Amino acid sequence: MKSGIQYVCTLVISILLISVLYSQEKIIFEDNFFDNKNNWPVKNTDEVFLYVDKGSYTIEHKRNEEAWMIWKTVDLDQNSNFRIDVKLRHVGGINNKGFGVVWGMKDVDNYLTFNISDNGYFRFAKEEDNSWMNIIEWEKHSAINENNRLNNLVIEKKDLTYYFYANNVLVESYSYLPFMGDKIGFIVWGIQRFLIDRIVVTQSVLEISNEDKIPNPDNLREQIYKTAVVEFSELGDLNIPDAGKIVSDWMSTALNKTSVFEVYERISLAQLIEEHKLGVSGIADEETIAKIGKIHGVQAIVTGNISKFGNLISVNVKLIDVETAKILDSSNRKTEKVDEIPSLIDKLAMELATE
Repeated sequence: MKSGIQYVCTLVISILLISVLYSQEKIIFEDNFFDNKNNWPVKNTDEVFLYVDKGSYTIEHKRNEEAWMIWKTVDLDQNSNFRIDVKLRHVGGINNKGFGVVWGMKDVDNYLTFNISDNGYFRFAKEEDNSWMNIIEWEKHSAINENNRLNNLVIEKKDLTYYFYANNVLVESYSYLPFMGDKIGFIVWGIQRFLIDRIVVTQSVLEISNEDKIPNPDNLREQIYKTAVVEFSELGDLNIPDAGKIVSDWMSTALNKTSVFEVYERISLAQLIEEHKLGVSGIADEETIAKIGKIHGVQAIVTGNISKFGNLISVNVKLIDVETAKILDSSNRKTEKVDEIPSLIDKLAMELATE
């Protein structure tokens, strides 16, 4: 049994550790709606009722069509890990339309959103340049409280992955999508009313190395490239069946999401080795890659390899202009954890997409 002194020392150390942990994050925006200190819009019209009172912000949408959004500018650094924590509850109207959170918002035609419905569904979506996309389609989940009960929604960004929680349960995750703007707020569709009891936005204050920073989407290449991805070669003992094929498929998906590349196909490495006498490694020079690209009718080729040396896994990638056979860009990322490879791919794709 611990002595009283040992117990006190253990308690003090625990408190210090907790303090250090929480000091790594800071609150950059918070509202409990006991007053309207943040000047949320308040009005009552034929279209919407907005009201702040007694610890809740009421949003009632009175139209069948379109959505209603309200927002605030929040100085949130997308290079940092962050957390958007919201408590809200449906209190009236239809139960099969969405309501929830918007962030990374530029204007009403450009934003990301995580929303739920009062009949127990959730989705992750975005609108970009007035074009709507359900990134994660509506899905029923037992973690979402139905029938006008309180729901705690959390959007958490860690490295290059979004994690979506409902009432402390992880309901889905998805690779990171860059912000379109600096606004955070709420959205509702259909004739329904909901109350927001709290919103807290926290951000990591730990310094992030330049290598881990997200390339600025404002610096995206102006040209849109019709692209093919050559199946990645494998070097070293990866002990992952079809690692090259898997990584090149991930890269194709990640490149498409940047809006700079239109990936038309993945070119088989085995076929290239056979047709172009590349040798077992499948490594070709830039001129050979350019010739392959012309055969396939694309403007650019993305090629690379995944290698392992000791415990270190490296993903290396090159972007080659088919017309000139010049390397437009190249990059690599390293990790010791296999499950971090997808986030490395997302970073590499965004690096190729920016100038």
